[in-house]
Amino acid sequence: MTDHGTYDLHQSDGETTASTGSRASWVERPGLHRELRSGRASVADAGCLLDVPAAAERLGVTQRWVRRAVAERRISFVKVGRNVRFEPEAISRYIERQRRPARDGTV
Repeated sequence: MTDHGTYDLHQSDGETTASTGSRASWVERPGLHRELRSGRASVADAGCLLDVPAAAERLGVTQRWVRRAVAERRISFVKVGRNVRFEPEAISRYIERQRRPARDGTV
């Protein structure tokens, strides 16, 4: 996954804001930007939020499907201003909720 779909959360004075993965926002963990691009670290490791294209890529669906799921409140999301973002854990929880057992009882 490319880093254009990630956003860092920053907390100060009880207020949470998000910023794009610019060089300055990776200060807390030097080299994280490089690790994300190379695949040695995941978005979940970075504590980042995913945008619609990144969430669609992770789920293997279209961006339109993700936007429809948001409109129907089928998937958890975070509003950052007027933008919709997703916690990686929310995507994982959605996948787990959709899991169905096989008919023969095996997983």
